[in-house]
Amino acid sequence: MVWWDVLIFTALAYTASWTPYEVAFETDGETLEIEITATFIMNRIVDLAFIFDLVFTFFTPYTKEDGTIVDEKKDIAVEYAKSWLFPDFIACVPYDLIAYYSNSEDVSKLKIMRGLRLLKLTNMVRILRAGRMFRRYEAENDVNYSALGIYKFSFFILFLAHWMACVWYCITWLDEREVSWVTSYFDSMQSDGTTTTIPDGTLYLASLYWAVATLSTLGYGDVIPQTNAERMFSILCTFMGGAIYAYLLGSVCAIISHLDESSNTFYRQMDALNSFMKEKNLRDDLRVRLRDFFRFRRNSRGIVEWSNVMHLMSDALRLEVAEAVFGKWVRAMPLFEDAPKRLPDLLSAHLSS
Repeated sequence: MVWWDVLIFTALAYTASWTPYEVAFETDGETLEIEITATFIMNRIVDLAFIFDLVFTFFTPYTKEDGTIVDEKKDIAVEYAKSWLFPDFIACVPYDLIAYYSNSEDVSKLKIMRGLRLLKLTNMVRILRAGRMFRRYEAENDVNYSALGIYKFSFFILFLAHWMACVWYCITWLDEREVSWVTSYFDSMQSDGTTTTIPDGTLYLASLYWAVATLSTLGYGDVIPQTNAERMFSILCTFMGGAIYAYLLGSVCAIISHLDESSNTFYRQMDALNSFMKEKNLRDDLRVRLRDFFRFRRNSRGIVEWSNVMHLMSDALRLEVAEAVFGKWVRAMPLFEDAPKRLPDLLSAHLSS
C-alpha cells in the first residue's frame, strides 16, 4: 500500500504542476493537436494510474466515524459512489485524447477545441485525493503537526502562484485581443500588426513574476493588464493575495510559537515568579530554591504530559501501551516471577498513571 500511495502522490504532483502549464503554454489557442511525445506518454501513464486507483478504491476498506472498519465490498462500493466516485471519474477522462481522435479540419475551426483544451483542467480534481492520502499517512506515521502545517502552507503558496501564472497567460488567448499584457510587457507588436514569437519559458517566467508580486502584495506595476478580462482577474488576485498574506502571516507565526510551546510556557512562568518574588521581597536563598524547583518541574513536565495522554486512551489501549513500556522490566523483577501473567500487566498500567 505504501508504494502505491507514493506512486499516486507522484502522479498528483505531476498533475498539479504540469497540467496547468500544458494547458496554458504547450499548445496554441485554436487547436489541440497532439503528438506522440514523452509528455503524451507520461499523461497516459498518469491517467492509467488514476484509473487503477479508482478501481482499487472499490476494494479498499474504510473506517467509519465511530472507528468501525468496513470491509464488505457492497458497503465499500455504496460509500464510494456516494462520496468520491464522481469527481474521481471526471478526473480520469482523457479529454485530450477525445480531441485527438476528433481533430479534423472542420472541428479545429470550432470553439469546441478551446473547450476541450480547458476541460483538461478537470484533471486538477485529482488533487482532492491528497487529503485522503494525508489522513492515511497521519494515521500510520509519527507526524509533527506544527512542521506539517508549515510544509502545507509553503507548498500551497508555491502551487497557487504557479496556477495563477498559468491562468494569467490563458486569458491572453481566451480573450482574443490584439493587445494584451504580453504585447505591452514584451513590446512584441510590430507595425504590420503581427507579433514576435516569445519562448514559452520566457512567457511563463513573466507570468510567474506577476503572480508572485501580486500574491505578496508588492505589485511592482511593470506587468500591466490591458483588457477588461485581465483587469478583472488582477482585481480578484489582488484581493485573494491580501487575504492569503494576512492569513498566512498569522498562521505561520502561530505555528512557530507552538513549535516549542513548553519553553514559552516555562518562560512566562519564570517571569511571573520573578515578579512575585520581587513584589513580596523574598530573601535570596528562597528565590534560588524557587527557581530551582521550577526548573526541575520543567524537566519532569514530560512525565506529566505522557500521563495525561495515557488517561485519554481506552482501558484496553492503555493496558497494551503500559505493558509495552513497563512490562519488560516489571517481569524481570524476582518478586513477580511466579505471579499470574495478568498481574505485571496491571502493575504496568498503574505505573503509567
